[in-house]
Amino acid sequence: MRATVRRQVKADTGGRHGAVEDVAAARKAFAGTGHIVDGVVLARELVNEPPNVLYPEEFARRAGQLRKLGVMVETLDVKAMTKLGMGALLGVAQGSARPGRTVIMRWNGGKRGESPVAFVGKGVCFDTGGISIKGAANMEDMKGDMGGAACVVGLMHALAARKAKVNAVGAIGLVENMPDGNAQRPGDIVTSMSGQTIEIINTDAERLHRSRMTQRRQGILSAGRTGDEVLQRTARALRWPLSGSFYAARFTPGGFQVPSPGGRIEGGSVLGQYSRITR
Repeated sequence: MRATVRRQVKADTGGRHGAVEDVAAARKAFAGTGHIVDGVVLARELVNEPPNVLYPEEFARRAGQLRKLGVMVETLDVKAMTKLGMGALLGVAQGSARPGRTVIMRWNGGKRGESPVAFVGKGVCFDTGGISIKGAANMEDMKGDMGGAACVVGLMHALAARKAKVNAVGAIGLVENMPDGNAQRPGDIVTSMSGQTIEIINTDAERLHRSRMTQRRQGILSAGRTGDEVLQRTARALRWPLSGSFYAARFTPGGFQVPSPGGRIEGGSVLGQYSRITR
C-alpha cells in the first residue's frame, strides 16, 4: 500500500521531493505510523470485501498471514469447537454452507509473564438474521457485521509490525448466519462452552442479548452470545480466571466510550455513565 503511494507521488512530482528536504529522515519518522496505517488499511479491506469472497474459512486464512510478522495464530475448525462444547457459536454457523472458525492470535512483545491485553472481535461474515430473517432493505450492508473481527486483525498487524513492547491476544469468532434446512430455530436450546443452556428466541444472533466485558489487570475481554465462547477459549488458553469487575464499551463517531463500573449492555445498548477516551 505504502509502496503504491510512493510510486504515485514520484510520478506526480517527476521524481522530485520538493516538499521534504531530508527524505531519509521523513521516512524514518513515518515508519512507526506507517505500520499503524497498514493495520487500518487491512481492517478496511476486510470490511469492504464482498461476502462471497470473505467467508469464515477465508477470513481465518487471511488472519493466519500474521504469522509472517511473528504473531502466533491458532485456528479452531468445527471439529475442535465441537470438542470444546462451543454450542452457541456453532448454532449460529450451522445454517450456512460455510463452516465457522475461531481464530486466536498472540503477540508476545512485552516482558515474559506480563499480563497481556486481550481483544475479542465479532466476525459474522454475513448476517441474514437466520430463520428470524431481516428485511430486504439494506441487507447488503450486513457483510460488514464482521467489522469487530477486522479491527482485531488490523490491530494485531499494527502491534506486530511495529514490534510493540506489549503482550496482546486477539480472538475472533467467524460465522455466517444463514436460513437453511439445518439452521437453528426459535425455540431451540443450545449449550455454551460454560455449560449454560440458552433458549433461542430470535435467531438474529448479531444482537447481544447478554453482553459483558470483563477487565482483569490490563486484560480487557469482550463477550456476547457467540463471543462469550471465544472469551472463554482465550481465558483458558491464558489460564485467566473469568472474574473481576464488569465493563462495557463501544465506538462512536465522537470517540471510544467506556461506562463507569456497573454499566452493562442489554440488547445492544449500553446502560450507565460514560467516561470518554478521545480518538
